[in-house]
Amino acid sequence: MTASACSVVAFVLCTIPKIHWHMLLVATAFVGSSAFILGVDCYTTAGLKEVCRFSHGQLMFAHTPR
Repeated sequence: MTASACSVVAFVLCTIPKIHWHMLLVATAFVGSSAFILGVDCYTTAGLKEVCRFSHGQLMFAHTPR
């Protein structure tokens, strides 16, 4: 499913009163985890991991060759 389809399904399921809070919790967790993964991806793609390596002496996200 695409992200927009998941959003529509979550919105429709939030209109059911019995599962409203459960869907809100699941949707919030999904958005938070997506934002975290996007941040890690941007962090490693921008080459900032090398900056962190030189300043802290260790590499947070190990580079694996493709």
